[in-house]
Amino acid sequence: MGESMPRRLGTLLVAGLTLGLLAPATPTPAQVTTPPPPTPVAGPALMPPGVPPPVAGNTVYVPLILNRASQVETGLQVQNLGAAPTDLTITYYDQDGRSAPQWTERANVAASDSYTLYTPGNTNLPAGFVGSAVIQATQPIGAIVNQQTQPDARPFYVGTFDAPRTPANTIFLPYALKGVENRGSTLTVQNTGAVASTVDARFFSAEGLVARMQVFVPAFASRRLRLADIAEVPSGANTSAVLVADQPIVAIGDVYDPTTGIMQVYTGLPTGAASQLAPLLFKDRGGWDSEIRVQNVSPNPVTVRVNVQPTGGGTQITTAPVTVGANAPYTFRPRDLAELPGGLVASAQVEASGNVVAVVSEYNIERTTGMIYNAFGPDQGTPRISIPLIFRDRNGFDTGVQLQNVDATDAQVRITYRLASGASSVDFGVVPARGSFTFYQPSNENIPAGSVGSAVIENIGGGTQRLVAIVNEVNYVRGGDASSTYEGLNY
Repeated sequence: MGESMPRRLGTLLVAGLTLGLLAPATPTPAQVTTPPPPTPVAGPALMPPGVPPPVAGNTVYVPLILNRASQVETGLQVQNLGAAPTDLTITYYDQDGRSAPQWTERANVAASDSYTLYTPGNTNLPAGFVGSAVIQATQPIGAIVNQQTQPDARPFYVGTFDAPRTPANTIFLPYALKGVENRGSTLTVQNTGAVASTVDARFFSAEGLVARMQVFVPAFASRRLRLADIAEVPSGANTSAVLVADQPIVAIGDVYDPTTGIMQVYTGLPTGAASQLAPLLFKDRGGWDSEIRVQNVSPNPVTVRVNVQPTGGGTQITTAPVTVGANAPYTFRPRDLAELPGGLVASAQVEASGNVVAVVSEYNIERTTGMIYNAFGPDQGTPRISIPLIFRDRNGFDTGVQLQNVDATDAQVRITYRLASGASSVDFGVVPARGSFTFYQPSNENIPAGSVGSAVIENIGGGTQRLVAIVNEVNYVRGGDASSTYEGLNY
């Protein structure tokens, strides 16, 4: 990884997970400028000089950037998915769509390498900043984003989401809660177009449309919709959301429980499929449980079944069909299914008679920690996956990579770790047909304690089996909700 890797990962660990190794930033005054009127080509009018317009695959969007706003901050881990070094340009926008040249950050990242951007480390970004960002590169890239309380805040929480790579005029968000079992949601939508957009937010329960509102979003800016503050959404609303705009948008959603302090954040989805894959599911496994939140993205009702496959083999269990209305949510909880044994670790496949999306919540109430990840459509699987961040006993953080095989034959896989120390390590496994397999970094003796790094997973068996993956980051030492998860980057 070269000498730059320890600086990028070893001293930062994404979004301040160094637990105080970075001193608080001292921002310098920034002259905010209002961009000139945009041109019809997306991007150049609002980008600093010399920055190219967005290119599909070479651009990711970050709907939420926080610089210790109400003690919450963000950090980004950007991975170069290309075969050559890439130049990165990160442009920040406030909620009015304004930017300033001194806010912009630039970096050069080697092929397959990753680079960390810790928002409080940008001393030119105003203290308390709330906004969004656009990351552009000269090679294909992906990124994960941590949203967390600052290291000295109590209680502590962290949630991780994949930075969206595919803007669309319609985005689906399966969780949009207002006072449901003490949980509430905030939806954050970013306009990725070069002109301002009006976003129509529609909220659906099992009974149908229950609320609707519109919000104006300047070019490249974002807006936060905290359901607790929105009178149009009734109290106790257990809904999903559909965001419709006249410009391409991206979005994230969260689920926060103030009674437990558990924060879970996920990426909004632009399209659905008749099948959704969930690599990891729990039922009372060391205090961990799961739920799959399915949203029908079809214009008509669909029937939904969930197939649960225990990890390591065993009989697959399929639920009875459930009818889900257009745009409405459905929640499947393994703990509600008597046929599933306690202590279960499994993968799952959602099957529907029309297109659906899904996210999976993992939570441990006793430890007051939890996380959430996006399920995968079968077309998202690839023989190669990038993992931007792994830990082994790094300030209490450990990771586990859970693979799921999309196809009907076993897949032989190799994972290559690239550590901040400059060392590398290789491990192998077999992912059963339609099943799952775990690479648990604390069990790998070739990864020294205290390690941080990245990884690449490859199907090496010569077959065409496609894979998807999630990465769980867990810290039982830190206290609070110090666990999160993200989706591996298929490419």
